[in-house]
Amino acid sequence: MNVPSFGRTALAYATRGQRVLPLRECGKEPLVRRGVHDATCHAGTIADWWRRLPRANVGIAVSPEWWVLDVDPRNGGDVELDRLERTHSALPPTVHAATGSGGRHILFARPNGVRLRGKIGPGLDVLGAGRYIVAAPSIHPSGGAYRWISTPGTKIVRAPTWLEKLVTAAEPPPSASAPLPPTTSPSRIERARKYLAACPPAISGSGGHVLTFTLAQRLVRGFLLDEATAFALLTEWNRTCQPPWSARELAHKIKEAARSGRMAPGCLADNPRDGRAA
Repeated sequence: MNVPSFGRTALAYATRGQRVLPLRECGKEPLVRRGVHDATCHAGTIADWWRRLPRANVGIAVSPEWWVLDVDPRNGGDVELDRLERTHSALPPTVHAATGSGGRHILFARPNGVRLRGKIGPGLDVLGAGRYIVAAPSIHPSGGAYRWISTPGTKIVRAPTWLEKLVTAAEPPPSASAPLPPTTSPSRIERARKYLAACPPAISGSGGHVLTFTLAQRLVRGFLLDEATAFALLTEWNRTCQPPWSARELAHKIKEAARSGRMAPGCLADNPRDGRAA
């Protein structure tokens, strides 16, 4: 099978049951329409992706059976993890990788039936099913290479009890104040419509998934619009996308933005400049 080297590695991941997807060359944005939802183990699809996109980075979808501790030293993750280990105990040997930015992806087996927090401290993010990681031999925008640093044959093990308690604790509120209720204020709806009109369309293979989720988050969290109103406005903007999203895909993104978005509630609700694209 004549497949470029990154594609051959992606196929190797797939043979081990890991769903993969192509990412932007030297980047992290998915190059497939539905992002991580298009990740697959299908050899023919993977080979076709990398024949068409020979320099695409390799993404691995996080499995329901494991989760990832994403350590970002740029935001103090290495310092915070060292503090936690000194306070509690060292992390056990498990599968882990060095990221192209100097961070780490540490994989742990996921306990059954638990809901994971998104963050446990500065520079320490928790990635569960529905997310993906950039994997070796991908290249970071800085030029650094992703690489596995655990020894061959290492198994994905459970995190120590203290860490499992941290990652499964109740999610803290996104801001000190309680979230405001959604609104159907005509003036706010019109400002949100103008905001969307100033935003670029989503282009398949050019970060369209991230952009659409971001805009959905701005509507339901930033402008505090109810989901039905957000769907109507996003449908108007969707006509400019290439290709447009289906109604089902838009509705899913809005629900996900409302459920798991990180934007502070109401941050765009009364901003006189919110008619401009950010």
